[in-house]
Amino acid sequence: MNQKTGLKNIDLLISGFKNQELSVIASRVGHGKTSLAISSVIQSIKDNMSVLYFSFDLTKEQITTRIDDNTDTSKLIIDDTKYPTFEYIKNQITELLSGKSKNIKLVVIDYLQLIENDTNINIPRELKKLAILFDVAIVLLSQLSVDIEYRVDKFPYLKDLEDKNIEVDANLILLLWISELNQEEDERIKEIESYRKGENYKSPYIEKVKKEAIIFIAKQTNSKANIHRRVIFNTDTIGFEEKPNIDIDDIVSSEEIDEIFEKVNI
Repeated sequence: MNQKTGLKNIDLLISGFKNQELSVIASRVGHGKTSLAISSVIQSIKDNMSVLYFSFDLTKEQITTRIDDNTDTSKLIIDDTKYPTFEYIKNQITELLSGKSKNIKLVVIDYLQLIENDTNINIPRELKKLAILFDVAIVLLSQLSVDIEYRVDKFPYLKDLEDKNIEVDANLILLLWISELNQEEDERIKEIESYRKGENYKSPYIEKVKKEAIIFIAKQTNSKANIHRRVIFNTDTIGFEEKPNIDIDDIVSSEEIDEIFEKVNI
């Protein structure tokens, strides 16, 4: 049984996170990697599966507060060790999954850049081997290269992956972009510059609770890729939602991406 993302229109396109495969969720800082991972965690638990979650950034308490009260957290194992080595991660996965007693079918690693890797191990490839060995879906979160911050066009592409091994070894790569965050950033900069000049510019832009976002299926083994799906990012719940009144044909074309760039002034 594949592990669902919690977003039906995404699962229709990717069939969920598959056992024996490495899936990657990547984005700029603050564009929803952990939120999408937690959505899948909640869905897996609802499907009566247990989940192993390595959180190298947030604490165990911070992760659990983002999970709704109706979710059985006894099925969630969180390891919030900071700056672990890959060997530590491998040993933990091996120890917890060898017995199969906990019915763990989803392993989330949040995130790649916080793993100590002094020996330059190809971490994505080694994680893929573990996914095959233990018949689980492994979801690896990753930051994008800082080079994207110096581009006018901040939409993520495969070339923006910080670890180039991901593109080779991952079975599925999802790139996230909350387009309206760029407009907020631009307006805040204008207000700061205005203040420094002794002016009193107040942005007419009203920060939205629900922001338009795009999930870009950049790579998918043995299936269609290069697909962009519109979703909503809710800043109150810190999670993704389906757009209302859409169907499987609501797919964003390259031309529409260009229109979004113009709309948010990036």
